[in-house]
Amino acid sequence: MMSYSISFDAEKHIIRGVFIGNVDIDSLRNYAIECESTIKSEDCRKILTDYQQAQFSFSMVELYRIPKNHSVLFDSLGTNLHELKRASIFEKKHTELANFFEDVAVNRGQQFKVFTEKPAAIEWLLSAK
Repeated sequence: MMSYSISFDAEKHIIRGVFIGNVDIDSLRNYAIECESTIKSEDCRKILTDYQQAQFSFSMVELYRIPKNHSVLFDSLGTNLHELKRASIFEKKHTELANFFEDVAVNRGQQFKVFTEKPAAIEWLLSAK
């Protein structure tokens, strides 16, 4: 069973999400929709997602399609995904999968970066660029 939570860190002005369990396309879509609602309500464009307690069963083709699908979804909700800065934290065992996703997202013009340590991810999110 998969679950996630979303909270707003008012001190750092970032949206924080945490996934636990198996992550699939539907859970990512629902998470994105909930994040988009928080983006608007808090006027926040920085998202930190923690996947350290998550498992994945995506094919490379599914993984390749996610950045485009997210962009289309956010456009339909009225938010430009390219204006968001997103950092995700993964266990080292998922680095290859995560780095492939990062390459695809960045090649599509998205500000997305993979980390294995939370402090580095937060530092990057809060950096000027």
